[in-house]
Amino acid sequence: MSVQTSAAAAAPTTTAERLAAKDVLTIAGMFLAVFCIGADSFIISPILRPISDALGSSLAAAGLGVTTYAICYAVGAPLLGPLADRYSRKRMLLTGMTVFVLATVFSAFVSDVVTFCVARGLAGVGAAMVTPNVMALIATTYRPPLLPKVIGIVMSALSLAIVIGVPIGSYLAEAAGWRSSFYFVAIVAVVAAFILSSVLPNTPPAPGPKKSYAASYAEVLRSRTAVFALLTTLAWMTGFYGVYTYLGTYLGDSLAISTATVGSLLLAYGAGNFVASFLAGWTVAKLGPRKTVLVNGVLSAVIVLALTTAHLATWGVLVLLILWAFTQGFAVTAMTTVSAGAVPQSRATVMSLNSSSIYLGLTLGSAVFGALFSHASFGSLGIAAVIATGIAVLANVVATKSTATSS
Repeated sequence: MSVQTSAAAAAPTTTAERLAAKDVLTIAGMFLAVFCIGADSFIISPILRPISDALGSSLAAAGLGVTTYAICYAVGAPLLGPLADRYSRKRMLLTGMTVFVLATVFSAFVSDVVTFCVARGLAGVGAAMVTPNVMALIATTYRPPLLPKVIGIVMSALSLAIVIGVPIGSYLAEAAGWRSSFYFVAIVAVVAAFILSSVLPNTPPAPGPKKSYAASYAEVLRSRTAVFALLTTLAWMTGFYGVYTYLGTYLGDSLAISTATVGSLLLAYGAGNFVASFLAGWTVAKLGPRKTVLVNGVLSAVIVLALTTAHLATWGVLVLLILWAFTQGFAVTAMTTVSAGAVPQSRATVMSLNSSSIYLGLTLGSAVFGALFSHASFGSLGIAAVIATGIAVLANVVATKSTATSS
């Protein structure tokens, strides 16, 4: 089935160029839900010190809360994702939101670091039920040309979380204490859950006998489109996170600028990525996923090589970071669009694996590129990222050709 193929007959689809008022509310609810997931990760960064002081622990121990969250998300997504291919996606999504809200509030009430890490792990489990189901719901409800546009808009919520998550955490902690940061995330999540519970239909899963976990994964693994779409995401994210993780350190040393200036440069990247992701759907609808990934893959490779090897002034780095943000926003939306349409009857499973591919890319990128950074020049990271991006582009060509062949 192609990305253009209609969703399962049990679920209504939207194909019009313009969205109805109910669609706008649905997208707003999904946007807020994804924003909460992202903000819950990034908002902790500026408040780790007050958290560790309040809990009587080391900074490193408090930081394990972030690690626990990420691990539980990465492991939980592929375990919980197939459930939404067996039961109501609305029920699974709202269950995940409930777990997420309760765990986030619990995070603000704890008095020791072990309980804090447990709370963060539970929040990660809730998040693992939310994001893949949101993406599966989008793929079930919308068809091109709306599909990539809605994916881009909702995914831009993660970029917005990067841009404002850190300052919001800082301001709230300064004004009302670190616990208020978690209350903020929980309140926004409750609003998102209320909107989604009001507008989402009680759509049953696809007709027929309920599939086992093994059947869901076998269905995905038999799809050449799905396998290569997941490889595209894994390779692209490995290259991206490998450079991005150590970019701040490199910029601070090479440009001899303050940590605050480095933070401002990375915030500019986040702002550019938000705008690009929000608008990416229109580009994907015009060029198609294959050309979008190809063009932005080439541009990204050139930009990364310049960032990692050229001796640039601060303003030059700023320009390249914004351009890089746009290539990321456009390409990732295109890749997600391909994954979302790869196996229509097992969308939640595919999107769960897609989410895990992102986190695995983060893990591989930070580990492998960290070793390169320790033993070679920063330019070697750029070369490795170009190779990873090239693999992603080639895998995307195979995935989209397989989609066309099977349609």
